[in-house]
Amino acid sequence: MIRDRHTLYIAILSVLVGFILGFLYTSSFVGFRTTNKAPLSQNVVVNRQSFEQNVKLQVNTKEKTDLKTPNNDPDHKISKIPDPTGTGSLLLTKPEFWGTVISRSDSGWQKVEKFCDPSAKFVRTQLRGPQQTPIHVYTPQEDQWVSGNIIRQGMWEGNLVRKIHDILKNEPEVVFLDIGANVGVFSLTVAKLGRYVIAVDALDGNVARLCRSVQDGNLGSHMTIIHNALSYQREKVSLGTHKKNVGGTYVKKLEKMGLDKVGQNSLVVDAILLDDLLEIFNIKRAVIKMDVETFEANVLKGAEKFFKAVQVEYLLMEFVSHRGKDSGDFIVDFLKNHSLVSEYSNKNHATWSGEVMFKRVTS
Repeated sequence: MIRDRHTLYIAILSVLVGFILGFLYTSSFVGFRTTNKAPLSQNVVVNRQSFEQNVKLQVNTKEKTDLKTPNNDPDHKISKIPDPTGTGSLLLTKPEFWGTVISRSDSGWQKVEKFCDPSAKFVRTQLRGPQQTPIHVYTPQEDQWVSGNIIRQGMWEGNLVRKIHDILKNEPEVVFLDIGANVGVFSLTVAKLGRYVIAVDALDGNVARLCRSVQDGNLGSHMTIIHNALSYQREKVSLGTHKKNVGGTYVKKLEKMGLDKVGQNSLVVDAILLDDLLEIFNIKRAVIKMDVETFEANVLKGAEKFFKAVQVEYLLMEFVSHRGKDSGDFIVDFLKNHSLVSEYSNKNHATWSGEVMFKRVTS
């Protein structure tokens, strides 16, 4: 009897011990799973968010959004250059966009890396006008007028540069648009002043030297360069040149050259409209310098939307080839319709000087 009772006690004790051990094992296992499940779930959430962000980014690159200008986008937010063809947009941050060369073709806007080679070897000298900064130019043998004078005197058209500089000195919110920038005497001076500059030029050599000057003068945060010609329609145009006078480069429509003269070595570039700049720049107020060697009227013919959207305060134009001509009548009437009048009280523009300043008037 005692032995049977002893055996029963041992059996009951074994069951209790087994139950306790099983409980402890189960609790430990559940705790282990609980403590290791949280980081696993967190990783899943992070990976899912990353995936969703990547998908969203790819979708957003197909949306059209205006590129912010420096004065209304101080935080350097991500912006896109719209592609009018609808095939997708080029995504750029503003620090990446400013200080570089961009160009518009049939496929839309894009950066052009080839012009901004920091090892490029050009003639380096110093601008010695109202602002001093390095400038890269041609040799006097290549360009006896503009580059030659900059090398000898540190300046070209110094009185006109001073005019633009003094206008912008007290206008920090006004953008300077340099149409026909050449090697950048006006653009570099204004950028050095601390104003925002859009420099437009069609000639490869000018654009390359201007970009090198921007790099050398550490002016990239205040300037971008557009490598295009400007006209009244988007098309391919040719650039005519003069021996030893790079500043005399002019735009010529291809059909006027003759097909036999349009060869592989011809200087052919994409012409765009001034209106096209509104695709990527949200400019509110501007001062313009325009010197495109007789093509000024054609530029204005492609600028109706621009002048309606942008309050142009001053426009300094090379007017010499338009004095007393129909093109001069068109320029005067176009600008008058947009509240800009000549500095001359004499309405006979045949008597005006070669360079004319137009100023905004309020009615």
